[in-house]
Amino acid sequence: MKKIKIILSSILWLMTIVVWGQTSNRIQDLEQKINNIENRPLKPDWVDFLLPNQDTYFFKRIAIQAEDVKGKLEADMLAQQLAFQAGADYLGYHVNVAALEASMKGNSDELYIDGQAEKKISARLVCEYQETDKRGSYKVVTYWYLYEISKSGRIIAKFDTDFECSSRKKNKARRDTMLFDLRNQIKSIRQKEQADSITNAHKSNTKALFASMFIPGAGQMMKRHYVEGSLMLVGEVALLGAGIGTYFGAKKQTNIMNSYGIDYATYQSAQKAKPIYQGVSYACFGLAAVLYGVNLWRAYTLEPKQRNYAFYPTIIPMDNTNYAFALGATIKL
Repeated sequence: MKKIKIILSSILWLMTIVVWGQTSNRIQDLEQKINNIENRPLKPDWVDFLLPNQDTYFFKRIAIQAEDVKGKLEADMLAQQLAFQAGADYLGYHVNVAALEASMKGNSDELYIDGQAEKKISARLVCEYQETDKRGSYKVVTYWYLYEISKSGRIIAKFDTDFECSSRKKNKARRDTMLFDLRNQIKSIRQKEQADSITNAHKSNTKALFASMFIPGAGQMMKRHYVEGSLMLVGEVALLGAGIGTYFGAKKQTNIMNSYGIDYATYQSAQKAKPIYQGVSYACFGLAAVLYGVNLWRAYTLEPKQRNYAFYPTIIPMDNTNYAFALGATIKL
């Protein structure tokens, strides 16, 4: 039984949190997607997609972490070594360390194996890209290199693909299209919410107007303007009460004047008091009518106050077998 109570209390608490939310979850999701897309590095296509493989050459994609090298120069040399090694593995050659060092010093695209002209590895750098971190910082986290390696060891074909090397125009166009679509979705949702808000506000105003027609101040209270609604109700009741009281007071003075057997002084006193009662009565009824009109106008035009608090049931575990039940509250400051 205690577990059921705890579960029910948790459900009510979660429902309170959901109702308390001010922003549409869907808009939050779309804004998060926009933020992720804007902060995503604009990599060239060759970093993420399959590269073509021709009869005369193949592409070798090399990634070097910035933390593994001392700088860009060391990263360049390591990338070229890895490219030559990829060519050697393909051709079945054993890379001579001395020849490799000589080729690296000369910054050559060709590596001769053991000084033999017939044994050569050709590897040409065609693209490189420095990836930034996810926060958009200029600090390099990965060096990317794209090498074109000859399958025969001699022929280097031209870099002939549809992939962008440095401009990244394709990815930028794709990203801009996605952002445009997401922002349009958010705009449509907000326009719908605004239209629904206007419709709901109109319905709320109409309900408040009808409520205040029957009970002055009720419409203001429906919109959480409790002080104004109470003043309207008290003021209307007070003016109507005073008007009715003075109206019957004037009637009483008329009866005194029309009664038989009264002395002249009493007659004169009633005659003087009657117009005073009548004037006060008319003034109270007039002010009551004006206040009633103001009450209807305010009930229709007032903006509803936002609820700055919410209550929900909660359970506090005292020990392994006992729980304390309480009423929790959230207050928006």
